[in-house]
Amino acid sequence: GENSLEIKSTQERITSLEQSKKIIKDNLFFGTGIGNYTLVLKKYYGEEKYWPYQPVHNTFVLILAEIGLFGFFSFIVIFFYLIYKSFKYDLFINLALLTSLFVFMFFDHWLWSLHFGILFLWMIFGIIYRDISSYNI
Repeated sequence: GENSLEIKSTQERITSLEQSKKIIKDNLFFGTGIGNYTLVLKKYYGEEKYWPYQPVHNTFVLILAEIGLFGFFSFIVIFFYLIYKSFKYDLFINLALLTSLFVFMFFDHWLWSLHFGILFLWMIFGIIYRDISSYNI
């Protein structure tokens, strides 16, 4: 990325990851609360104008920051439970969905921070779980 917008985007993502480290460190076990990441970000870096406050562009880091270690591990357990059961029953479509979600979650936050993204994420989880449960587990 040598384009000026690509450089700016990369720099903003690096900055947001650095900012998230401090928020996670200060709220490690229970997090900031769901949806409170940008409010805490404003508290830490209040001298900025309001438009630069964006959630970190990594869903897993955002989950860790907002619901802490306990919630993060619960989310990971659910995610990998679906992967494990999909492998067990050779459900390749489910594995493709989960793999693409997994990769996508490293590059954007909308699956956790926006209403449509939350509905989409849990709908996909529900469809996969329904498919798995049809095998009478």
